[in-house]
Amino acid sequence: MPAFIDDGFTLDGTIEANEAHELESVRFQYRPATAREVTVWLQGRESLSGDVKGDRDCDFIARHLVSWSLAKRDGSSVPVSKECVGKLHWYVHQRMMNIIAGFEQGDPSAPDMAKALGN
Repeated sequence: MPAFIDDGFTLDGTIEANEAHELESVRFQYRPATAREVTVWLQGRESLSGDVKGDRDCDFIARHLVSWSLAKRDGSSVPVSKECVGKLHWYVHQRMMNIIAGFEQGDPSAPDMAKALGN
C-alpha cells in the first residue's frame, strides 16, 4: 500500500469465517482511512455515550466501504449503508473498523495464502 492515500484508492479486505461465532467469511473493498480521518474519528471518544459512539463507528465504516460480499437470506445483496453496518455482528463490525483505520490487517484470502505458499 502506498504511504500517500489518494482519492479513490481502494483495497481488498477479508475477514475469514469464525467458527467460534459461527460466522461466514466477509470480503469487502474499502478506502483506507487517512491519518486525519482516524484522528477526527477518535477525538473525544472516551466521553461519548454508547449510542453516539456506535453511530459514529457505523458512519466511519460506511463512508469507507465500497462493496462487500454480504447477502440476505433470500440471496439478495445487502446494501452498503450506515444502517446495514449497524446490523453487523459485533466481531465483523470491530474487525472491519480496525482494518479500515489501519489498526490491523485483514485475513489473507485463500488465493493470497496459495500465492504466499508458492502454490
